[in-house]
Amino acid sequence: MAVSVDGLFAQFSSVLEEENKYREEIKVVTKEIESLARTLQSTIQLTHLRGADIPVICAKCTQVYPQIAQLFTKLKSFLKPEVYFKYRDHWKQSISNLVFVACFVHWLQYNTLLSIPEVEALFGLSWTYPANVTPSATPSNPPVGTFCVELEDYLFGLTFIPSELSRLCVNSVINEDFTLPLRISSFLNNLYGGFRLLNLKNDALRKRYDSIKYDVKKVEEVVYDLTIRGLLKKEAKETEMTPAP
Repeated sequence: MAVSVDGLFAQFSSVLEEENKYREEIKVVTKEIESLARTLQSTIQLTHLRGADIPVICAKCTQVYPQIAQLFTKLKSFLKPEVYFKYRDHWKQSISNLVFVACFVHWLQYNTLLSIPEVEALFGLSWTYPANVTPSATPSNPPVGTFCVELEDYLFGLTFIPSELSRLCVNSVINEDFTLPLRISSFLNNLYGGFRLLNLKNDALRKRYDSIKYDVKKVEEVVYDLTIRGLLKKEAKETEMTPAP
């Protein structure tokens, strides 16, 4: 049965209105996520202040994680799996920013790097396969349309860490903490070595990776200065002389 031009475009108009309404619902939630991500990024800047209490700052950040998890749960409750890839650009950048904050904070607390599943668990992005689907051998290969931290988003988040740590390295010396630069240097060299194993095809990601070497060099210069001034030996000696609690 033939449809008139007016009738056809009336259908198009109805579909577009529904899509716009759906998109606005998504934007309302993702804007809240973006706002909390910016709050976290502002909070970690406090680590650079003189006399900063880093454990307290880290704890303040982790208290925000459940709020973000609730927002992602809300988003998952009405987002249809078949349109996941159509709208995922609304939250991709936020996920990279959250990966950066979570990994930065976790490293300060535990001196280790969070994995993708660990980041997903923090922000309510963990996924499970349906009962009738055999799990994949690859943890980063979730069912289609399932909320997750995609590998590229995770790697982008990691590339933000070196610049923040190189800045913290300098500020820790100002705060007379001469052991933190050594920790930072060791971690950044390992992180940079890990990225060198990857054959990156994404131009934007490769540019971010290329900038890491400058942060590594900056940290190495700080460690070198501390070494030739004998401050690292002095710090080690004072640590040995400090009585155990």
